[in-house]
Amino acid sequence: MRIDGDVVSTNSSAAWIGNPLEALRWLAVNARDLGQSLTAGRIILAGALGRTLPVTFDATVSATISGSEPSPPG
Repeated sequence: MRIDGDVVSTNSSAAWIGNPLEALRWLAVNARDLGQSLTAGRIILAGALGRTLPVTFDATVSATISGSEPSPPG
């Protein structure tokens, strides 16, 4: 990712270890324990591979994403 032409983050999805459904299970259990619920229609984001960075109103932000299509299950 670049901000105003400067590389500020490089990441790889290979660093994301584990099953995203396990993360969803963790979220559901913890939400329940806090008296919340995951209801139909709620949007759940899987997270980010990079850190969050501040930008100014006039900043130019760009990202290059590459890779292959995921393999079918099985």
